Amino acid sequence: MIQSKRLAVGVVGDWRDPECDPVSAEALDPSSIVDGQGRLSVLAPPRPGASSVRYAVDDGHGATAQGQVQLSVLDLRTGKPANPKTQPDVVRGAVGKPVQIEPLANDVPGADPAEADATMRLAAAIRAPGGGLQVDTNSSTGVVTVTGTQPGTYELSYGAVVGGAPGAGRIRVDIVGAPDPDARRSPCPTRPRCATRRR
Repeated sequence: MIQSKRLAVGVVGDWRDPECDPVSAEALDPSSIVDGQGRLSVLAPPRPGASSVRYAVDDGHGATAQGQVQLSVLDLRTGKPANPKTQPDVVRGAVGKPVQIEPLANDVPGADPAEADATMRLAAAIRAPGGGLQVDTNSSTGVVTVTGTQPGTYELSYGAVVGGAPGAGRIRVDIVGAPDPDARRSPCPTRPRCATRRR
């Protein structure tokens, strides 16, 4: 991070609720807030070095847990950038059904002192690997839509960039056959509530 700059971090993607309830973030540090997209917005200290910011997650049914965001604040005197650290993504879909994914949502943003106000973005549109998968990239929102035309496992490559600091990432897409429209779906059984846990 850049000294005294604010950065939005998608922390809820690091957590899974056993009942698949959606979890939301709560800021515990006075300098942090949760923005309109549910991300934790943290403020970098004015001095370079390592620090951390506490936060909590809630499943909306009383189960809560706490976590920390580890920060690395760059020394502006060196001018050395920090590249984004991408995390692998996996998405599953059915033939003919569009599926959306935000590859940058779980990536760790870098920073470039030469462009202190730069935010992480996709470096370019993501290319389809060939036949069997259609890929559409919204460069302004960072949302990627994939549509499978035949079953299989596909691997996509993408670039994340902050200023002049790049990072390379990968997405695995598993496409299964179209579901049988005549198949009857069984109701989902009720399960006992369990505590939210981190992945």
